[in-house]
Amino acid sequence: MTLRCIHICVRSTPTPMTSGTDAFFNFSALDEFLTLSYERRQDVLLQLRNKGYSEQELYDLFGERIQSEHTYLYPEYRVHKLILLYVPPFLLIFGTLGNLFSFLILRHRSMNKQSIYVYLSTLAIFDSFVLYFGLIRTWVNEIRGSDIRDESAWLCKGLPTLGYTCSDVSVWLIVAVTLERYIVVSHPLKAHHFCQDVRAKKIIAGIVVLFFLINAHFLFSTDLAQVPPKGVRHKDVVEYQCKPVQGFDGLIYIAWPWVDALLYGFGPFVLISIFNSIIILKICQANNSRAKLVQGRSARSTSSSCESGNVRITVMLLTISFTFLLTTLPNNLAKIISIWFNKDSENSLLMSRGMLFDTLATMLMYLNHSCNFLLYCATGRKFRTVVVRCFCAKIRQRTQPTMDHSQHLFCSRRRSGVAGSSKESQESEV
Repeated sequence: MTLRCIHICVRSTPTPMTSGTDAFFNFSALDEFLTLSYERRQDVLLQLRNKGYSEQELYDLFGERIQSEHTYLYPEYRVHKLILLYVPPFLLIFGTLGNLFSFLILRHRSMNKQSIYVYLSTLAIFDSFVLYFGLIRTWVNEIRGSDIRDESAWLCKGLPTLGYTCSDVSVWLIVAVTLERYIVVSHPLKAHHFCQDVRAKKIIAGIVVLFFLINAHFLFSTDLAQVPPKGVRHKDVVEYQCKPVQGFDGLIYIAWPWVDALLYGFGPFVLISIFNSIIILKICQANNSRAKLVQGRSARSTSSSCESGNVRITVMLLTISFTFLLTTLPNNLAKIISIWFNKDSENSLLMSRGMLFDTLATMLMYLNHSCNFLLYCATGRKFRTVVVRCFCAKIRQRTQPTMDHSQHLFCSRRRSGVAGSSKESQESEV
């Protein structure tokens, strides 16, 4: 049914919800109304309101879609929709390239000497998985106008399992990195025993298995269920929705939001905050003690290389940890707020603002899984050195016959700077 047809039906309706309303349901093409653009649907609904239809009558007439049409009148809701439509592709491209470069640089032969690089390279992989299983689904759902999990049983079961697992593993890898740095700073004599590549790989495997088992309940607690058609639909249309299996509603709707907030949000938040505070305190104490003990200039110079390397890697890891805290705190608050205030669906303005806050918090969370490459470049001198070295090698391979003189000098200086550094400094910094 075209927009003109709907206008004709409206004009033929003398009073709200009388015989003219029944005529609305005689048009099977009313489903076409749901495919119109927001602006055109808004015009139609405005004319219906002008004819005397109340909000409840319009809701009864068009089903749940009327709620979206009403909230679309608020700028907060429109901004929320624009963010969901345009921000995810940018984060996907930026995060994929950044995590790929991070993995390649961290697995470079000059970087693969400490267990910390094993954690960070694995973090780059799972950060990408979080974007693929979480952010892509959010973007596709916005484009489609429906949840992709409703399409098949394996999507209904698999996407939550993999999405939650990758998110939890990514966060707890940061906890493991913070804990290792705590051991290095607070218990340096035990660092050689605990901070080993083999031990790091075992810890990573244990984290992956643990959180897969925790989130594997989605494989049997959710499934496709037949639901009544939304809005004005043909009676023979069958719709399916990914919902909890009978008996698991309490787990999915009540218990799991708190469990997820604890595993992904508040648990790591508290642990990282505690260990970071101890690390900063230990560094301050060590600097004060060193200033009192070290008096000779020569003695100070012999230990400065290794100490500065440890300070650099500590600063880099603290930056990663605090970035996680800042980017995930709004999402944790949004989860708790949604648990308590999700029932308030009467106030459309409040709902629009809540959706905008939740969307901003979600995008900020995905930014945390996309920006580590920039953090490494900003705070890791050795990481920058390897990046420049690899970049210069590519330039020499492509333009060796006619290399620009300035590029040659730049790359040569970088190589000489790296060659002149001591072995201790190479192994103790990022």
